[in-house]
Amino acid sequence: TLMQRADPGYVAEGLLEFGVTLRGSHFPDSVSRDEFWRRFRPLVEAMPGVAVVSVPLGLPTEPFLMEASSLEAEGRTFARGEDHLWLQQWTYSPADFRVLQSRLIEGRLFSAEDERGETDAAVIAQSAARYLWPGESPIGKHLRHDASARWRTVVGVVADQGAVTGAVRDASSLQLFLPGSETRLYWRRGMLVRVASGWKGETVLANMTSALHALDPTIPITIAKTEVAVIHDAQARPRFVTFILAIFAALALFLAALGLYGVISYAVSQRVREIGVRMALGADSGDVVRLVLGSGARLAFVGAIMGIVMSIAASRVMRGMLYGISPLDPLVFAAMPLMLITVALFATYLPARRAARADPVIALRAGG
Repeated sequence: TLMQRADPGYVAEGLLEFGVTLRGSHFPDSVSRDEFWRRFRPLVEAMPGVAVVSVPLGLPTEPFLMEASSLEAEGRTFARGEDHLWLQQWTYSPADFRVLQSRLIEGRLFSAEDERGETDAAVIAQSAARYLWPGESPIGKHLRHDASARWRTVVGVVADQGAVTGAVRDASSLQLFLPGSETRLYWRRGMLVRVASGWKGETVLANMTSALHALDPTIPITIAKTEVAVIHDAQARPRFVTFILAIFAALALFLAALGLYGVISYAVSQRVREIGVRMALGADSGDVVRLVLGSGARLAFVGAIMGIVMSIAASRVMRGMLYGISPLDPLVFAAMPLMLITVALFATYLPARRAARADPVIALRAGG
């Protein structure tokens, strides 16, 4: 649910992704691939319903991923594997930011000078700014993504480009945007299109497909979707995994309650004579219920403590499976033991009530 409600950091509505594969005898080298984009892009820009077009080096769902230990930032050092952090890197031109309508938090986006390589500008995501320089403005700070790369100056902060790459990366990533140029298009594998108001994305995609087939029917299309559909598909695997885990968690909880009920029932049957003696000496049904519930509560409490200890030990493994919450979230660590203890007490209550209704005389005879 948190992932589905997450802000992607740009305007997904009205955005299209259109990807192709350029290889084979028609595209043997960079010159032929570059020529394809120079022919196809004007066709798309001239289509009805198309507002803005860009040909990015990487689509929003395809960042370059590396360990954050390769990142160097002013006043900040990293150890390998620190906090399981990853560095997501995109190379964007000013046109890419325009077509994405990226949400600017502070500073500025890339300019034509940045695109031409005349500056050392870089843009980072909001969570990266908070992590690298907490409580400070990152504008004017310096970083580099690799020891062999040149130092970059942060000129802008944008909203996190989340909800598109899945829980594992979005939950623990620093996002970096470097300026790129569209003068060399041969590495490009796709196109971003902003649909004009009042037009349906599916209609524009159909027109783009027809134009591509008219230009060269042998070129395979790798993606032709609205960005809303891309985000939905990117979240499909985490949603499925969460659904399966929820089913198994519910099943485990049911089996634990059933097992505890069986253990307590057996323990009560072994203490029939004791219960009869207690009741013959004046113990009422409430005393018996408290006696049996106390046994179950002790088991549940010990189990909850062991579960908390094991959960803390496994928190580093679970970190990559969570989105929007910490693996040591205090609310979760408080709510789950309470829920388990409640279920355990409910499972214990049934044999407790049965023991409390027993006739002392019959209990003493059964115990003898």
